[in-house]
Amino acid sequence: MNDKKKSLLITICVIVLVLVTSVLSAVAKRAEEADKTGTFRFDDNWNYLISIKIKKSNSVSTYYDNNKNNVYILAATHNITDDMRGKTLSFITNDAYVDVYISESISASDENAGIFSKDNAFNLTERVYHFGKKPHFGDSPGSCMHFIDIPDDAKGSITIRIETSYKNSFLKNYNFNLGSKKEILSKYLSIEKYFIISGGLLFCFGIILLVYFIINKTKKTADKKTYYLGLLSIVLTVYSACPLLLTQYVIKKPIGHYYLKYLSDFMLPFLILGYMGTIVKMINIRVERYVLVAIIAVLSLLHFTQVAAYTRTMGIYFAGLIILIIVIMIRIARMIKKLNVQEEYESGSLVEPEENEEAEILIELEENEDTNELE
Repeated sequence: MNDKKKSLLITICVIVLVLVTSVLSAVAKRAEEADKTGTFRFDDNWNYLISIKIKKSNSVSTYYDNNKNNVYILAATHNITDDMRGKTLSFITNDAYVDVYISESISASDENAGIFSKDNAFNLTERVYHFGKKPHFGDSPGSCMHFIDIPDDAKGSITIRIETSYKNSFLKNYNFNLGSKKEILSKYLSIEKYFIISGGLLFCFGIILLVYFIINKTKKTADKKTYYLGLLSIVLTVYSACPLLLTQYVIKKPIGHYYLKYLSDFMLPFLILGYMGTIVKMINIRVERYVLVAIIAVLSLLHFTQVAAYTRTMGIYFAGLIILIIVIMIRIARMIKKLNVQEEYESGSLVEPEENEEAEILIELEENEDTNELE
């Protein structure tokens, strides 16, 4: 097997590895979240009320315009007990506005609390917490890890109202964690410490590679593999750090996390394609890059004109990404087939092909290599 075929096979393995890693990361993230909230979960005797403001219906939501989308609202009420007083209640929401009330007049069994009213006027004086600032673009306030301090002298009940217009971000019940703030943070840190350590090492590795690239650039001996691998390490670190609870707690910028997540989603495929191009120079992936740029441009236009936020259109992006990956793999497979024909001819085990067919194979390989060298 010659070097060109080896490079093509390595590229296929890298693509498959990226796909498998992405799937496993998603599965691991779900399992990790379940573990985080299951360790010291406080979920007994909560009374859940669900309301769905149907699109273009007469009912009105508080934070979202339900003339455009359905709005999903959940209220969870719990009577305040002795073991809750002086403690901290913690939970996580995605793409949702949150209001928390402590009321002496409402019971967890009271289904006429008026928590779904337009302005929540019944309880504005009893609201102890609010999360969610309307963004300039889109309609998601971001994801957040909430900490609600329950006063030592609290009486009555605590009610948590969660509102979102994203069906995939809405839960019919939430995992509420109870304890001291220090205990909760310590538990989150113990769960995420391996991600933090590995992410820190990956980030340092990326910085070292970029510094090494810059030094060699001054000596005109720089290798683009180092450049792409360094950037890829840094972006992967950012991508992995955004959903971490500790990151969200330390850097309280939900909208910033929101855009960093999608920016890293967009950058990773470019860096992977760029790195692949340095390994397999015979495959010209310029067209795929242009297509990817076009998809991102369209989705960004929809987002910033407030037609459809990134949260709603990422399915289109990932579908396009999968199609591009399949196209690249087909092209690589065809290239390997041509190389096999060339090898068999050179070894004498195949009848001599037509002159124009051989020339076409060689010209295509050389053109692709020259194009990638220019890039």
